[in-house]
Amino acid sequence: MDNIYLTKEQFDALPEYSTSIPTGTTAGKQWKRHTYVLEIKGREGRKYYAGYVPSKEYRIIEDYWTMGEYGEPEGDQVPIKWRRIVLKNKETEIPDTKNALGI
Repeated sequence: MDNIYLTKEQFDALPEYSTSIPTGTTAGKQWKRHTYVLEIKGREGRKYYAGYVPSKEYRIIEDYWTMGEYGEPEGDQVPIKWRRIVLKNKETEIPDTKNALGI
């Protein structure tokens, strides 16, 4: 997955769809999603990806933000490009690695 570098202001301006996707599949429409990488306690090694933590029997391995963007329709389907969000330092315009995995 590619990264996209956003300022805090750009991040805050994106609507959040962590447990769904937006209606209206206009090409170029963008949104953010909080993604959790989980495993079931006692069954380590198998990863699950979700926009929320379903119950206490799941353990969070990692969490991060992604940006979804609708592409041009291909027949009756609309592709979604996913990129991992990395916050960048506004003053220097370089990635702020302290915020790479969360806000």
